Amino acid sequence: MSYASYDNKTFSFGDIKIVVDYIKTLAPSDAVAFVSSGYDVTGLKLWPATKALCRYILENQEKFQKRKILELGSGAGLSGLLVSHFCETVLLTDGNDECLELLGRNINANIDKTKDSNVGCQKLEWGKDIDFYKTKFPELFDVILGADIIYSAESIPLLLKTVKELLKPSGFFLLVYVSRSTDLDKVLERHLEQSFDLKDESQNGVNIRILYLTHK
Repeated sequence: MSYASYDNKTFSFGDIKIVVDYIKTLAPSDAVAFVSSGYDVTGLKLWPATKALCRYILENQEKFQKRKILELGSGAGLSGLLVSHFCETVLLTDGNDECLELLGRNINANIDKTKDSNVGCQKLEWGKDIDFYKTKFPELFDVILGADIIYSAESIPLLLKTVKELLKPSGFFLLVYVSRSTDLDKVLERHLEQSFDLKDESQNGVNIRILYLTHK
């Protein structure tokens, strides 16, 4: 694919600086290819919910300290790289091979190669790789993060099955996404209420939802 604008940017969070490559805009030919073939490049962009998740992490650092974290649909990896400054370990995952390649580059650009890194990167397809992850990480994860990973009703059951199986009984799932459809919101909440207790931490007047979820 030939991207119209492939950007490299340094994001500053106080004393923390994170450099990431990401797709700023897509070439018309790529948009056409996506529509016609279903080839998903959405994870290569930075979406508004990612920045909202970063703000939440900065404002609630204590929730992530000494935690083992799994991020789903990491994309370019900005929020995962930020939380790595506060947690014990973080595993950035995506189901898209292009995103995984980008994640690897961005991780390498930000880790201190003179020290052991607390950041990992691995493929995870929702609903398909659960047994592998439960075997590899038998203690499961204290926190699961997801930013702008809600796009279709069909993907919700697979997402929530993955979270339910990989989240510790005492852990929490933080889901941040742009509310684009009230119908989709209702479908999501109907599925959530079956397995999770929900605390809505969204800000009034903002269409970005921040859901703090724990096992029932």
